[in-house]
Amino acid sequence: MKIRGISAYNKETGLYIAMSLEFGLATQADTEKEARQKLNTQIKEYIEEATGINKAHKSLLLSRKAPYSLYIQYYWLSLKDFFSNDNRHFCQLINENNTHHA
Repeated sequence: MKIRGISAYNKETGLYIAMSLEFGLATQADTEKEARQKLNTQIKEYIEEATGINKAHKSLLLSRKAPYSLYIQYYWLSLKDFFSNDNRHFCQLINENNTHHA
């Protein structure tokens, strides 16, 4: 299962926000790394809840998506990263056992 995510810096709050496209989950922290770590933890806990304890609502919980505007932003940043060498944007793919950047 691939889970895509994106992070951004919020100038108003001074915090980094990390969001999951597949589940519509979001976290915030002082650093991008911390926001990503929090999101990874939140995703793992969410999947455990959806597949373990709450089997009656499994399909509903696992099919929850982020707004389309976030998908557009994700693909735009992925495209920019593809054509640039700095890979400054966080467009993450999370596999079951490892994490890598797109």
